[in-house]
Amino acid sequence: MTTTPLGNGQDIPLLATKLYIPPARPSGVSRPHLFQRLDEGLRPRCKLILVSASAGYGKTTLLSQWASQQPSSDGRYRVAWFSLDDADNDPARFWSYAIAALQTVTAGVGGAACDLLRAPQRRPLQLVLTVLINDIATLSQQDDPAQTVLVLDDYHAIDTQAIHDSVAFLIERLPPHVHLVIATRVDPPLPLSRWRARGQMVEVRIDDLRFTSRETAIFLNQIMGLALTAGDVAALEARTEGWIVGLQMAALSLQGQSAERMSRFVQDFGGSHHYVLDYLTDEVLACQPGPIRSFLLQTSILDRLTAPLCDALVPDLEHSAPGMPTATQNTQSLLEHLDAANLFIHPLDSERRWYRYHRLFADLLRARLGQSLGPEAMASLHLRAARWYESQGILADAMGHALAAGEFERAARLVEQATIAMMTRGELVTLLSWLEALPEDLVQNRPNLCLIKAWSLTFAGQLDGVEPLLQLAERSMTPSVATATPDALAPEARELLGNIAAIRALGSDMRGEASIAVKLAHQADQLLPESDLKRSIIPFILGRAYRAEGDLARAAQAYTQIARIGRETGNVWTLSVALCELASLRKVQGQLRQAHKLYDQALQAADRGGGQQFGNIASVDVGLADLLCEWNDLDTAHRLVADSLEQMQGWENPSDLALAHLVQARVFHARGDVEAASAELEKAGQGGQQRRLFPQLETILDTYRVKLWLAEGDLVAAGRWAGERETAPGADSSPLSRELELLAVARVRLAQQDPDEALHLLADLKAAARAGGRHGRLIEMLVLEALVFQSQGDITHALPALEKALALAQPEGYVRIFLNEGPPMAHLLLQAARHGIESDYVNSLLSASQHLAAKPPHASIDQQAQPLVEPLSPRELEVLHFVAEGLSNREIAAELVISVRTVKKHVQNIHGKLGVQRRTQAVARARELDLL
Repeated sequence: MTTTPLGNGQDIPLLATKLYIPPARPSGVSRPHLFQRLDEGLRPRCKLILVSASAGYGKTTLLSQWASQQPSSDGRYRVAWFSLDDADNDPARFWSYAIAALQTVTAGVGGAACDLLRAPQRRPLQLVLTVLINDIATLSQQDDPAQTVLVLDDYHAIDTQAIHDSVAFLIERLPPHVHLVIATRVDPPLPLSRWRARGQMVEVRIDDLRFTSRETAIFLNQIMGLALTAGDVAALEARTEGWIVGLQMAALSLQGQSAERMSRFVQDFGGSHHYVLDYLTDEVLACQPGPIRSFLLQTSILDRLTAPLCDALVPDLEHSAPGMPTATQNTQSLLEHLDAANLFIHPLDSERRWYRYHRLFADLLRARLGQSLGPEAMASLHLRAARWYESQGILADAMGHALAAGEFERAARLVEQATIAMMTRGELVTLLSWLEALPEDLVQNRPNLCLIKAWSLTFAGQLDGVEPLLQLAERSMTPSVATATPDALAPEARELLGNIAAIRALGSDMRGEASIAVKLAHQADQLLPESDLKRSIIPFILGRAYRAEGDLARAAQAYTQIARIGRETGNVWTLSVALCELASLRKVQGQLRQAHKLYDQALQAADRGGGQQFGNIASVDVGLADLLCEWNDLDTAHRLVADSLEQMQGWENPSDLALAHLVQARVFHARGDVEAASAELEKAGQGGQQRRLFPQLETILDTYRVKLWLAEGDLVAAGRWAGERETAPGADSSPLSRELELLAVARVRLAQQDPDEALHLLADLKAAARAGGRHGRLIEMLVLEALVFQSQGDITHALPALEKALALAQPEGYVRIFLNEGPPMAHLLLQAARHGIESDYVNSLLSASQHLAAKPPHASIDQQAQPLVEPLSPRELEVLHFVAEGLSNREIAAELVISVRTVKKHVQNIHGKLGVQRRTQAVARARELDLL
């Protein structure tokens, strides 16, 4: 591990070994025809070199040899290298490494992009990449003829769509002197067909990578030192199908054998790749000296090897072995010897301090180790690894090996040590998996573990398993504790009882039992030490109770207290929760700009805390995205939520996840894709079916679902819901939740053409919202009231209601609260403009609107020019252009940020309007009509 400077800010820890080009073996088989193919990818028009094949076909070896053929001094090209693994699925981490790789060949490049990645308010990836591309392009203006090549090795480790989208964005816009190389086991989800059709991609695949007969003979007889006949070489080539790993293992098995035995081996050699690899692994291991065979097997439990760690695992290893220098008496030299002997070990850095086994080789070694060692010996190995990792402060790896060793007491101690840090980092999923891996009786007999598990389950919304754990913790205390006053309790007992009260308080709040939650919060307040971070739960619960009752001032005071605790303890998570809750209050009060400042403060705090993008802090971006959606910055909002959902994978708090999906639904709804919005809302609701959500959030989901039903024209579902809610409130009957429900009922009554009932509901709602300072909700009520009057043809009353809404909304920059109401609002805004009401603001809303109020639907200028009975809509024309470019439905969906199902509907509509059956016919017909 090392620290690599990025940009002008503080150092970011990066694993330097991931940026080294793997050393090319001087004795490797030269493959000039493949080098020529790769060289073709350096044409100015070419954007991507794709090397795609399954494991063992020499992708990395080929690229490292190619890179070594052209040192940067000759002016042809310079190679930057990034070796990926599963941990690189975070977009910020991915691009930090990619820029660091580019900086190894061009000092200073990407500094501004790195600053954006680490800025307090995180920027959209496309903005970061635009800055990076401009920075790279500047190099072409300098006196520097060399081409720059960025290699992304093991790209199959990436499964985050946001990263795939950003890589595609980069490739599409690369300057002519910069090229991307992707080495992968599977084709990545990129627009490969488009680049292939445009001649912008060079491909190297399995058939290209297989060893030819000549290469097989060179490898077996010259490099591996065998003396096989032409017939034996041909037989091995045929049986391995040119698979390089299979040939390498066969050669290792044949070394030192007589010609007769080699011929017999070749004749008997066969089977599938997996069978062959198992067979040859046995043969290879059997041919190794005892100490080396023992070393290979015992160290196979490690993902990465370094001499001190190997010494901890195999302390009594005999380092000297046949073929090794007699002076070699240390593990470092042994690792270098194994590397030189081609025993499937790869150096990870230029100093050759860290290594790893070939992944398939490691899997097979582990299987053999399990067969040859008993459970006690295996446990001993894992225990040694756990001790070494713990001594280095690498608790995650220590925990994994402790569990594998069955050292549950050690594992329990590691959990207790790591819990606060893990919760702060949002690693809730990992923490729960560790707790589940511990024996149940061990957890039950350790009160501290009971509390840790109870806290974790509560944050995960899994309340059913919490109370038994709390009761176990209570039973660990003496009977006298239960009757003692708080002042008479020992500090340990006070802390334990305080934690129990706080957990029960949070659980009661999540179940909608506000009065019980407040009572328990006060109990926790009397018991928990002043320095205990968990005291933040107390004002959190009180703040939620005050807010539910409509007392926003006292709620703000409670959240301000949480912020103070977060600042005093330096806990970014606690501070971000407080600032997000305060921002949410400001939104209800209609103070969007103040809310934006609070989100900015939260992001700055995260940056001061080290800039880590933890899952539990991703909720800051979700709240910010909701705000940007209202301000009609839909692209940025979409990207923020998508990135947040990726970051929350290790957190999985159901309420945070549900809120993220809800905001994404709002973004899709604003774009007019109601189907995608409904799908996101369904995902938000799934969390509540499996785990407990905060009741107020359940109400928000319910009322937003009503909006989508109305957008889809499903008056039956909306009317059924409204009928149930108007007379009987939902589970959370708090005043603010009830206000949301009745506002939704009024909206349904308008859709059902019952304006009198809608106005009656809105009159009471407006008075309460105005009195409570809830101007954010008051704006929506006034907008809805204006629409009700307009539906009656009463423009005299509609315009004053709209004017009041505009007066409240204009200083805060509201947009979507008007535009989401569709054509009726567009017509009403046009009327307001004609009467000179908030003219500048109204004109800006009209220009942002997708609806043209002065024209009936399907009557835009572009559509009127179409020679069709039923013209194509703007979206259908957009889809048609992508169809003409040869994009698949999935690729079109990615380009337009809509669902594949929506694309299919658009394509069906296009076929129907053009009177065709197939895509090719549609493109031909569209060209005849000058639509393309």
